[in-house]
Amino acid sequence: MSPVPADSGGPPWARRASRYLRAAPFPHLSTVLALCAAGFFGGAGYEAFERGLAAGGFLLSAMATGWLTAAGLCQADAASRYREYRRVKAILLRRGFCRRTLRVMSGSRCRRDAALLAAGETGHRGRAIRFFRELGYRRRHLVPDAVASDPLYLFDRRFLHTTFVPGKRPGRHGRAGRAPGVALGAVSGLDAATGRGEAVVKDASTGQ
Repeated sequence: MSPVPADSGGPPWARRASRYLRAAPFPHLSTVLALCAAGFFGGAGYEAFERGLAAGGFLLSAMATGWLTAAGLCQADAASRYREYRRVKAILLRRGFCRRTLRVMSGSRCRRDAALLAAGETGHRGRAIRFFRELGYRRRHLVPDAVASDPLYLFDRRFLHTTFVPGKRPGRHGRAGRAPGVALGAVSGLDAATGRGEAVVKDASTGQ
């Protein structure tokens, strides 16, 4: 099946911005909510300082800073999902529909959204949706599988590294290494923007 052109109209920067937003809708929505909360608490803190309530002002300012930090993390997550979208799109363009690649992306709603955008732009969206449904995923499944099984895994460095540096995991000395099992990031010499090089999605357990 030939790739389906997406965002054919408009200037290039607008098309890139559209893809960036659609590759990670939930992180972008979370960013907006976090910025609203930061603005609310920041404004309340300013009013507290104006009234001479220093303790309350510092507390509210700290809360605003926390929400600003959360907004930054949401955007880091969104940027990672956009990189994954580009990788998946490059692989699908070269190899066609690839169940192994989509399985790697199935563990969280954000990664599935990025994969579905890539699949839609390469003519495989229907098959990708059916594949995720076969795995048992529905639109209501928002929490990553690992976090649903163990909420404390949210603070594990392996989860954080997978979220913000997709395709790699921290090595013994904190450096990035290959992830066990199926690694989406095992892309050798591939420029996702141009499709140059050779895409390799390798199952480390079988070596295939």
